Amino acid sequence: MIYRFQGIREVNLKARQFGLSTLICAILMFDSIFFKNTKSYIFCQDAPKSKEMLRDKIKFYWENMPQDPLLVLPKTTVYNESTVKFSTGSQIQCHTPGSSEGSARKAGRSITLRNGLLSEVAEWIDAETLWQGLGPALQDQSTNVFLESSPYPKKSGPFFRSLYEEGKTENGIWNSRFWAWWMFDSYQMPFESNEERKAFQESITDIELVERELYDLTDEQLNWRRYMVSFLGGGTKGERRFRADFPANEKEGFEISSDNLFFCEADREIRLVLAEPQEPVADRMYVIVADPAKGKLKSGMPSDDKKLGDKMVIHVWDPVTRSQVFRWSSQTYSIRKLHRKIYEVFCKYPGLVLIEENGLGQTVVALARLIKDLYFQKMM
Repeated sequence: MIYRFQGIREVNLKARQFGLSTLICAILMFDSIFFKNTKSYIFCQDAPKSKEMLRDKIKFYWENMPQDPLLVLPKTTVYNESTVKFSTGSQIQCHTPGSSEGSARKAGRSITLRNGLLSEVAEWIDAETLWQGLGPALQDQSTNVFLESSPYPKKSGPFFRSLYEEGKTENGIWNSRFWAWWMFDSYQMPFESNEERKAFQESITDIELVERELYDLTDEQLNWRRYMVSFLGGGTKGERRFRADFPANEKEGFEISSDNLFFCEADREIRLVLAEPQEPVADRMYVIVADPAKGKLKSGMPSDDKKLGDKMVIHVWDPVTRSQVFRWSSQTYSIRKLHRKIYEVFCKYPGLVLIEENGLGQTVVALARLIKDLYFQKMM
């Protein structure tokens, strides 16, 4: 007896190069080989990517099947760049979502299928229109539908996110899964010697310390992360690109990659000290400026030399009176708790929050994204 996958409805948010589409293509190939009249469609973001998926995964599987006399395989009747068809009536075809609303609607219309792989949905130009066209084909509850994507905001990122969020609801028809970069065993870089490991531990940054505490990362994982940040441009640029391509949590996946993450340079010259904080005015929106600094590090960490860093500061400004209404600063507060302090101030003085864009600032933002009900807007 051969088990058959039925009724799988998956929406997968993932780090790049995670290998998820490789696994899904294996399921499509299995279903096509062992069951008759199975129709499977692969939709990628464009024609070259769809053909590449068919060539590098589906055809690779077929051309490397084990030569076992007990394994009875069908013959191929069509074998070209867009279709693999078997003598059992099963076939796997690659398609594209269409480059316009009309072509997207046409691409999804009148399709009957058993399996559908919709890859990198967030990059599709008109995903919602194609989705509406696919609607009738998805009504059969035995149909398997796999959506997988890294976020890509400039095209259909919001639509993909809406499907993902729906899958997290109690009555959603989808099963949403998030695959963080640190879940992948290959994303680590070993050390060539104990001396190299020791040098790495002594040079670990505050951002890396926070990531290690949040996700229980090994030195090898952090070493790979540091290499990738450097490879992607280094500094703030590399850090932002890494978080976009290799999210560590689902909020980071959407909010850094999409155009709704707020990074802004704080005004470091403003240092007006108040004798007494002022009470907030009802219905007034304030401007909160956070200037992260090293402050106090956690005891026992390699970079903790028991010396105090610069002061971290939070200013609150009233845009109506153009005056400072609140100021908080500390030289001993932990950078890993600063996001909570900012949120505490925000709850009292609601408004726009600006966080200085530097390494420490990105750490604060990364932690703040984990707070529920916060919304981040990127400003160029």
